[in-house]
Amino acid sequence: MKKSVNNTNSGTYTLNSEDAKITFVSSIGDFLEGTYNILLFNETILSLNQEIEKLVWC
Repeated sequence: MKKSVNNTNSGTYTLNSEDAKITFVSSIGDFLEGTYNILLFNETILSLNQEIEKLVWC
């Protein structure tokens, strides 16, 4: 699923160039949060994906 983000809220981020990941931390809760894999990053495109683990109780 592709999702476009146009958000003016603030937060911080940390880049890890060794494993091509970026981690976002929201300052007010309405921003990207968590760790994402960087798929493409250049002057016009930032493409990310995120793997989410979901626990299922049986």
